[in-house]
Amino acid sequence: MSKVGFIGYGSMSSMLAAKVLKHQVVAEENVVVFSRSRHEGVLQFKKGFPGIVLAESAQDLARSCDLIFICLEPFDVKEVVKEIASELNPSKHLISIAAGITLDQLRALADVQVSKLMPSLLFEVDSGVALLAHDDNVIPEEKAFLEQCLASFSTVKVIREEDMEAATNLTGSSPAYIAAILQEFIQATVDRSGLSESDAFIMLLESMIGTGKLLKETHMTFAETIDRVATKGGISEEGVNILHRHLPNAFGELVDKTLGKYQAFKLEVEKQ
Repeated sequence: MSKVGFIGYGSMSSMLAAKVLKHQVVAEENVVVFSRSRHEGVLQFKKGFPGIVLAESAQDLARSCDLIFICLEPFDVKEVVKEIASELNPSKHLISIAAGITLDQLRALADVQVSKLMPSLLFEVDSGVALLAHDDNVIPEEKAFLEQCLASFSTVKVIREEDMEAATNLTGSSPAYIAAILQEFIQATVDRSGLSESDAFIMLLESMIGTGKLLKETHMTFAETIDRVATKGGISEEGVNILHRHLPNAFGELVDKTLGKYQAFKLEVEKQ
């Protein structure tokens, strides 16, 4: 059975490790975790999953594991890969979850199979999309094993590396964007009515969940949903028309600015 390692212990790595274990994709004794500081979070994780192994070093983890998640800040990834390079070989599979690091950069540091993963906060509730980009050197068996691990708690989408940033806006970043939009909608409603913020939150939350369920289960399109609710000349149509006037510019700016920041960030990482 393949051993799975996690280098770095933060919110994303702990969530990924916990999901793989809870869904029994990998047995506890086949999961290895390394964190430079064995802080309380790591020790608590070990208590929750007593069979896992806490590695003494990143090199020890790389030596014993076949699938290795690098869950570190972008500027730390290169140093760690250099550090463990002597323990890597073409049969091992390295996965980075850091933005700004390219597959070419990873492959240049070590003779190893490499993939990129963009995770999502929604993994916490067995939902969301796991974005994957594989290097050409990843063999089918390794792709299948990684995708099987992630599919136990998310929807896996394998895409081209060059589309990763645009897709991340729609997946990993979108919970923040959606929350920001709903927050403004609630505030505007509360400011202009006698509704409490808590009541408005529940009303909009349940409506949002129901809309997602409707779209998923009936395969109704966005346009069809709008037509069913916003009848011609009605009150809802008035609101939809306002959104159609203002949202294209707002979302156009959002995409332009975020993609621009990704490119600037990539250049910073490249200079490292």
